[in-house]
Amino acid sequence: MLRISALVFTACLLSTPAAFSQESSAGDFRDLLSAWEGHWRGEVPNPDGGTIVVHADCKVTTDGKSMVCHTYGGDLSGIWFITYDSHRKRIISQWSQSDGEVSRSEISKDGANWIAKGDGATGDGEELVFQHKITLSDDGNTHVWNRSQTVGSKTETSREEWKRLYPSRD
Repeated sequence: MLRISALVFTACLLSTPAAFSQESSAGDFRDLLSAWEGHWRGEVPNPDGGTIVVHADCKVTTDGKSMVCHTYGGDLSGIWFITYDSHRKRIISQWSQSDGEVSRSEISKDGANWIAKGDGATGDGEELVFQHKITLSDDGNTHVWNRSQTVGSKTETSREEWKRLYPSRD
C-alpha cells in the first residue's frame, strides 16, 4: 500500500509541476527579461545524436509586461511567450512549435540560475513533463540549458548552449 501511495504522489508531482513552483517577484521578472532579450544562436541536440543550429529573436513588448521569442532551426520554428502573473507571483512561459508541440511552464530564480518546470504534449499527442536548469555566464551572454524531460515513458537529458549575438534592436 505504501508503495502505491508513493507512486501516486510521484505521479501527482510530475503531472502538476506548476503547483510546486517558487514565487517570483516583479524584479525577478525584469531580470529575466533583461537576461533573455536579444538575438541568440544555440547549439541544440537533434534525435540523430548531432546538433542543429537554432536562432532566436527575443523582444520585450512595448509595455514591458511580456516577452515574445521567435525561434528558427532546421525544419522547425517556434514561438515562446513569457509573462508575469502578478496575482499568483509567477513567471509563466508558453511554447508552441511548428510540429505541434505545446507546453506551459513556470520559471523561477534559484540563486544565479533559472529553473523552468512544466508540461505539455508533442505534436503526436504524447505527454511531456520537463525541468530545465538554465545557467548564465559571460555577463549573461551565454546560457547553458541542462534539460531533463519525460516524453511518454522515456526520460531524456540534454545540454544546449546559447550565445547572445547582439541585444535586441527595434
